[in-house]
Amino acid sequence: MRNTAVISCLILLLGLGSLFSQNRDFLSETITSTTNILCSAEDPDYLYLGTQGGLLRVDKTTGSKHLFHIANSPLGSNEITALAFDQEHKLWVGTQKAGLYSWDGSLWEDYNDYLFAHGIKTISGLCVDANDNIWTHNSSGNDPVLLKFDGLSWTEYNPTNSVLPAYPIAYLAAGPNGELWILSFSYFENYTPGVGWESWSHAYLSSVIDGGMSTLDLYGDAPHLQYILAGELSNIEVDSSGRVWLLTQDNGGTWWIRDGQAWSPLRIDSILGAGFTVTDMAFGSDNILWVCSRTQLAKLSPELIPTLYPVSSVGLVPKNILSVYQNDLTFNIIRPYDSEPGYLRFEDGIWIACDSSTNPLDYHDYTYLEDYAIDLAGNLWVAGSINQGIFRWDGQNWTQFNTQNSQLSSNSIASIYADPTGGIWIGTLGHLTRVVGDSWTVYDCEASGLWHPKQIVRGPDNKLHVIDNSSIYTWDITNQTGHVYLSVANHLLPSNYLQDIAVDQYNRKWIATSNGLVRWLGNDVAFFSTSNSPFNTNNFTALQRDGDYMWIGTRTGQLARLFVNEFQMQDLSAFGDPPASIFDLVVDTDHSLWLSSGFGPLYHWSNGVLHSTDTAGHALTNAEKTWILLGPDGRKWLNVARNGIISFNGEIVANADPAEDASPVSILSNHPNPFHNSTKLSFRAPKTGVYNLQIFNLRGQLLRTAVLNSSSKSQVDWLWDGCNERGERLGAGVYFARLSWSRGSCSRKLLLLK
Repeated sequence: MRNTAVISCLILLLGLGSLFSQNRDFLSETITSTTNILCSAEDPDYLYLGTQGGLLRVDKTTGSKHLFHIANSPLGSNEITALAFDQEHKLWVGTQKAGLYSWDGSLWEDYNDYLFAHGIKTISGLCVDANDNIWTHNSSGNDPVLLKFDGLSWTEYNPTNSVLPAYPIAYLAAGPNGELWILSFSYFENYTPGVGWESWSHAYLSSVIDGGMSTLDLYGDAPHLQYILAGELSNIEVDSSGRVWLLTQDNGGTWWIRDGQAWSPLRIDSILGAGFTVTDMAFGSDNILWVCSRTQLAKLSPELIPTLYPVSSVGLVPKNILSVYQNDLTFNIIRPYDSEPGYLRFEDGIWIACDSSTNPLDYHDYTYLEDYAIDLAGNLWVAGSINQGIFRWDGQNWTQFNTQNSQLSSNSIASIYADPTGGIWIGTLGHLTRVVGDSWTVYDCEASGLWHPKQIVRGPDNKLHVIDNSSIYTWDITNQTGHVYLSVANHLLPSNYLQDIAVDQYNRKWIATSNGLVRWLGNDVAFFSTSNSPFNTNNFTALQRDGDYMWIGTRTGQLARLFVNEFQMQDLSAFGDPPASIFDLVVDTDHSLWLSSGFGPLYHWSNGVLHSTDTAGHALTNAEKTWILLGPDGRKWLNVARNGIISFNGEIVANADPAEDASPVSILSNHPNPFHNSTKLSFRAPKTGVYNLQIFNLRGQLLRTAVLNSSSKSQVDWLWDGCNERGERLGAGVYFARLSWSRGSCSRKLLLLK
């Protein structure tokens, strides 16, 4: 465990304005980044920006922002990869590793039963054709899948059942008569000694017309683009007359225009002059073609008469066109390392620089927050990812500390540690800083061997023990002296990859490494591996002290409790869906254990029984890594890689133990969903017993209760007619069905339509 949380009150943390407006068990707003904008779509009232930190809605009149994310919507990932409006004004939202959703302004719906069953989780593109079909595709390289959804059913095109090329799909474009165009290409380079660099390039243009697909080899067939590298094919557009425009970036750029079966090239410099290096294009209303470079935007009439707009007036560099609404354009931008987050708008001939941030931590291209901790006063401390210093949230306000307004030695924060005696410790390059109240004390430890303090823990001997890249550094707080004690160089560590550190009640330091477990006290250093311990791996990943015990997790999912010198192995394999690996551990106030598994749900281990949380739409299983910070009120503060920091209080559901089959949570379902009049809720009971099924509204008010008796392994169905206990018909909206039994509980979202 990287940090131990000691908090007194955190009820106001991050605001609770819309926390229960959706189907999640997350309890607070997400701390995430909306800096990196991946896509956009807009209507007369709002601009929607798909970012790595959620779906950002911007009111075009007031400029106010609202962020949809994994804590306040059904979205299973904060990384929004594609957006498109259909003809009914429903917004379709594609995500990274969490499938496809739609939003009609009041209700969310997901379409992932079909997608996940066919192995499609990442939505790489969206397009709505003239017949209001939704088209999307995956990003599976040489195994592309193109999907059409007509509102009722899915149609799949792949290289096996159609002439779709076995190369990545790059762009989709819809024509005016219901046709869809697909641009696929790939480019490979390889260096062979004695031969040099070799390259292979493939480019194909496919079309779907009236359900039939045809494919054109752009190199072998017309327009004979053999000399155009696939990497130089940068876009495809279709104008209002149905002509296909291919953009290549060779020597300033060329349009390849397909009219019927004929292709004709048109040099961009013949229209816009030499020096206009095109980067992107898009059609607006009235068949206006917009073309951008790094320094200029060109508006081309249907007769290709240009009007140029320099970009220099705003001091930002457009990267590409995200969307065009009528003839207003949205661009993402090329941002220097230290630039502010934002995007560019072009409205009525005027450039506008816009801010996309939603919190002061909004951190550049990557949604990784380096570290976080909660001090005794209940303040949340967060380290941003790129030279931002450290931020403190006191429940109402953010305060940023950096080298300009504090004693920090560097704005690059490597670690934060909440000292159980008060205050926090901050690790920066070569330095340790202690903050108690308004007092800052900086210790220069570089001369004594500290370089990059990745993790800090305090022992009962008034010393800090620090993971410093590939060594263990100790700082004596009383004497203000430091020393490197353990390292690979002095043969006291078995690996350079140090993954966790903890101190037990005997002041023994335990270090989890990728090649063994180390115990250190004074001059006694002991090593544990598969050769002298009950573990089946040498890759130890997580440690957490619990009074007289030490919990130990491994990369292979093994869990052990150490008492004095005895490893007490815990058998997780007997339960359904055990963690494949253990990434992080924390101990709750009742001495139960919380585990994260990297790619997987949050687990709970208590009294020999393994439970898993409802991951609420795969928000955790889609994360690359999840760290856990636990507060005494039971809240789990999760640092979810690429999704930000969230507060989680999910229902615990029992996994199957050796005497039981799958628990009801794994098969709780309802059909139809959404529904108008009634919906049938179903589950399979693993054993004879009483099961309580309750219906709640978004405010948590109990509306209906059903007590269901079941015999062992029986199918249980209950029809809800959309009414409360008094028989009164409920209004349209989001409701929750909660199923509880002797071993746990679970919930499911229900959408009641008018």
